[in-house]
Amino acid sequence: YCFPVAYVLPRWDELVVSQLRPDASVALCCGLYVIYVVVCGVHQFAFYYTCSLGSAGAITAGINKCLQTVMLFFLSNALFCGSAASQCLSPLKIASAMCVCTGVMLYAFLSSCEQQHQQQQQQQQSDRSVEPGLTCLHPPLAKLSEPVAPAAAGG
Repeated sequence: YCFPVAYVLPRWDELVVSQLRPDASVALCCGLYVIYVVVCGVHQFAFYYTCSLGSAGAITAGINKCLQTVMLFFLSNALFCGSAASQCLSPLKIASAMCVCTGVMLYAFLSSCEQQHQQQQQQQQSDRSVEPGLTCLHPPLAKLSEPVAPAAAGG
């Protein structure tokens, strides 16, 4: 709040009024700015609330931030590429978006596997007839997670 008071208000005509379209009013712009500040506040509250849910909440908040960044790449290209070349997609931005999406999908898959494995272990404790292993993995990989029987003692 210090920046608008210390820098913008003394230069209001130069920085704000002279930049407005002829059909725009200062009252409309100020109203839209207030709405923007409220929306940002709600967004920050939701982010910090998600982070307060423990380690799963913090991971979820991080993934949401990554996906927001990826979407920002594509939306800024669609909306502003014609007016600012810096907003256009580049091979680096596309590769970054692909890496983020791959990481998010990998995290979701492995989280699902871990959850299935934990449920399976809980079921094994109550019912010893369940086969051990990760059922969401390819069968040869699932066999790797099975416990190995000790070798018989030779004599």
